[in-house]
Amino acid sequence: MNFLFYPLKYLLLVNEDGKRLWARNAIALVVLATLLSVPFICFSGNYFGERGFLDRFGAFCGVLTGFYIAALVGIASFSGSLSSLDDEIYEGKILQSAGSKDGLTRREYVSAIFGYLSFMSFLLSVVAILFVVSADAAQKIFPWWVSVVAIVSFNICVAHMMVTTSHGLYYLIERLYYQEPKLIDKDD
Repeated sequence: MNFLFYPLKYLLLVNEDGKRLWARNAIALVVLATLLSVPFICFSGNYFGERGFLDRFGAFCGVLTGFYIAALVGIASFSGSLSSLDDEIYEGKILQSAGSKDGLTRREYVSAIFGYLSFMSFLLSVVAILFVVSADAAQKIFPWWVSVVAIVSFNICVAHMMVTTSHGLYYLIERLYYQEPKLIDKDD
């Protein structure tokens, strides 16, 4: 995979059943994308203009990029002796691709999540800037449905970022240091 698109390898990860991770929350993704899109399509909200949704989201994505990179650096530099970060995930196994036998470690999985999120937030901030700058000219050239397609497409990416961020935060908060309970001998 080209180094430019290497962070997108997260989209190739599958669970034990061979289902892509990005598709595991398809219902949540569709609901969020719909909730984000409807006000701008049906009620002519300010999506592309200055101080509109894209303008504000682009600025927010700049901040998010820093957060995601900090999370990525943090997980990559956590000491392996603090927990079982470098142990393979045994419950809810994550695989590189369908048919693969070797599962990811917790560190690899969380790194894949936050690497993907870093890339996407950077990409979406650049795309948001381009859309805001070219919106006036594009509305004069293209029919109305092109803006609807752009709104829905961008909002699907935003919704996927929201869902994936939730997975990443859940994993950082709850699952990263999870260890199987062990019985302790009375004599110890």
